[in-house]
Amino acid sequence: IPLDANSIIIQEDPNYTNGFCDVNGVITNTTTTGYTGYGYCIVYIAAGNGVDWSISVPSDSTYTFKWRYSLTSGTRTPRLLVNDSEVVSSISFPATGAYSNWSYVSEPVDLLTGTNNIRLESTGNGIPYIDFIIISGDNPSPASCP
Repeated sequence: IPLDANSIIIQEDPNYTNGFCDVNGVITNTTTTGYTGYGYCIVYIAAGNGVDWSISVPSDSTYTFKWRYSLTSGTRTPRLLVNDSEVVSSISFPATGAYSNWSYVSEPVDLLTGTNNIRLESTGNGIPYIDFIIISGDNPSPASCP
């Protein structure tokens, strides 16, 4: 994935470093193909389960979050939290037709200067497989996890 100077990509990381903090589920590379990096996150289907990242930004600004995901059927509508506060109540992740078909969903998000803890969280119907997140804006960087 070519990125410009104002974008970072955070892959799932079984060592929980480089901005990848947690998944209420598993990091795997055994149930589908076409992923990048080590593998992808499978979040256990239950309200409140999700994936966590941590980033640092140098200014109050709008950033774009872009997830690479796959989902065989249906639509998943997780919510987005920043620093434990809901900033988007529902983000639509439509089906990609097969878990081996990967697509993207983007969302603009206002962030405050400093470290921001990001959580994509199920509202009950789960989250698609997540391959990575790209954050674009004013020089974001991976941060240590809380």
